[in-house]
Amino acid sequence: MALAGGSDAFASVPYAGFLSLHALAENGCSPFNRCDGITLGEGSGVLIVESYEHAVKRGAKIYCEVLGSGISSDAYHITAPRPDGEGQINAIRRGLESSGLSEKDIGYINAHGTGTAKNDEAEFLSLHTIFDGKNSDLSVSSTKAMVGHCLGAAGAIEAVFAVKALTENTVPPTIGYSDDELEKLKERAKDIDFRPNTAKKKELHAVMSNSFAFGGNNASIIFSDGAGEASAPEKKEKVYITGLGLVSPIGNKIDCYIEKYKNGQRPEGVSLTSAVTSEDHAEYGLKMAFYRKLDKFSQLQAVSGMAALADGNLEVNGENAPDIGIVVGTATGPLSTICNFQKDLVRDGNAAGSAFRFPNTVYNAAGGYLSICSGIKGYNATVTNGAQSGLQSIAYGCEIIRSGKSRAVVATGTDENSDVIEELYRGIGLVSDSAHGAYENGNGIVLSDGSTSLLIESESSAKERGAAVYAEVAGYGMSHRSVAFGSLKDSGDALDEAVANACADAGIDASDIDAAVGFGNGWAEADGEEIASYARIFGKAFEKLPVFTVKDTVGEARAASAALSAGHAALLLSGKLPGGRAYMYDGEKMRPADVSADGFKNILVTSYGVGGSYCALIIRRCAD
Repeated sequence: MALAGGSDAFASVPYAGFLSLHALAENGCSPFNRCDGITLGEGSGVLIVESYEHAVKRGAKIYCEVLGSGISSDAYHITAPRPDGEGQINAIRRGLESSGLSEKDIGYINAHGTGTAKNDEAEFLSLHTIFDGKNSDLSVSSTKAMVGHCLGAAGAIEAVFAVKALTENTVPPTIGYSDDELEKLKERAKDIDFRPNTAKKKELHAVMSNSFAFGGNNASIIFSDGAGEASAPEKKEKVYITGLGLVSPIGNKIDCYIEKYKNGQRPEGVSLTSAVTSEDHAEYGLKMAFYRKLDKFSQLQAVSGMAALADGNLEVNGENAPDIGIVVGTATGPLSTICNFQKDLVRDGNAAGSAFRFPNTVYNAAGGYLSICSGIKGYNATVTNGAQSGLQSIAYGCEIIRSGKSRAVVATGTDENSDVIEELYRGIGLVSDSAHGAYENGNGIVLSDGSTSLLIESESSAKERGAAVYAEVAGYGMSHRSVAFGSLKDSGDALDEAVANACADAGIDASDIDAAVGFGNGWAEADGEEIASYARIFGKAFEKLPVFTVKDTVGEARAASAALSAGHAALLLSGKLPGGRAYMYDGEKMRPADVSADGFKNILVTSYGVGGSYCALIIRRCAD
């Protein structure tokens, strides 16, 4: 079971941002009607989602079934939807396909319905395109007319409304229509009942909730009272790593990383930054007019993502674009952009908000920009769960492929360093006073940044196009212990659990692991929990297990380092890296050692998130 939801509070950044975009309705939003802007709201919505068997066993009240869902990217614009509604149509149709329902089975849709002209026109078009002539008894409404746009909470709150509509057989209204406006609505609505002003009792068996967002992200989810049957892939395919892309303080090529790792490159200083140049974006076809719109966070992401596609020799085209996904992992996201936007407001008031900068303050902007420049129109999600997010992006990408939602995924970890980031990390005493080996100092980290992207894809996709394969993502595990946020103290048994789950998923025992790429970074608390966990998991065999770390080479780049750890394992297993500097446990501490990767078959990769979250992957050598 899981608690799934969203929460957002009214704040100056979104208020000033939408004000700068001239997107706020002067007299309250009027979705599918006046369409002259949004009204901001705040709140939270949560659903408890669990297996049917578990719910029955504990005697839970079952409201409905989560029957299907669809997610897509517009690959069009960072704030505006595609005028032709293609991305929305793809999400809705995928939701229907995964639910086993047809268009005629949907009785009610809680629409995105923001009240802005471009959004409402695109949604009008997408709904008519899908349902006209196939469902003459469809009701649609936008509850944003009553609660406003609650941003990150909107989809969750509206999912609750959709479930309540289903369980109470009541369609909520879109309020705010005058008599004259009702006449105009009739002309545009055709057979769809857009339910103006008043609620309606109606027998419902399946309902849909749609949410669309900045970055061109689209999501559609279907709830049912038992009608329909969710589809599942016939078999869970193997997932291969077929491309690697990197932006780092030591260079922006995987070959550069390999060379400098072999040569023993160590961090030069305790606060490192990456850079992208005109040569980088020119190489991947990123036009300067587009590139100038990106903040540093999105620049790092765009270059590494495009590099992974190029390294994997995967050309995105009109035919395969909907079957390729993006999962971005980040610890701090566009924090520098958010802070700089906020500084303008503090200094000069809400009217000083920058319409140019505001779209880049949302965490999913980087994934949106990557979809735009790459043309990827499939699954798109952003994971913001601490440093481990870079590794979790691969785990989520693996599950997306296994479930048949995508054939390939660009899974990434991206985090930036800046004056703001450095000030904050120094403020909590986490930056070391000297450069050092990952497990050797204990007084802090070498702060860094960058972006690592892995192109992962199903076995059938890789074979079909004759892709070169680095390694297999054989299994993953994630876990959490509730410890004080900002700490890892006494959470190590969660790492034990994540590793056990990853091994079980890969069908191996811990004794089958030949090496690890760990998360040691010089922070005594993190290093201590990791070492203690390995000692419990492997016992005496831990003293013979080499532990590699990328942070000796590129520093602690949080999500970027976590994703690079998986990339490093793939390079070891593919033979691109013959081995190199690792650490061996002598029963008391970790000591540097030069290790050969010959004979490695299964490599464990781990990462952490402050507050007690852990992720583990098993990366496996592919048969020749």
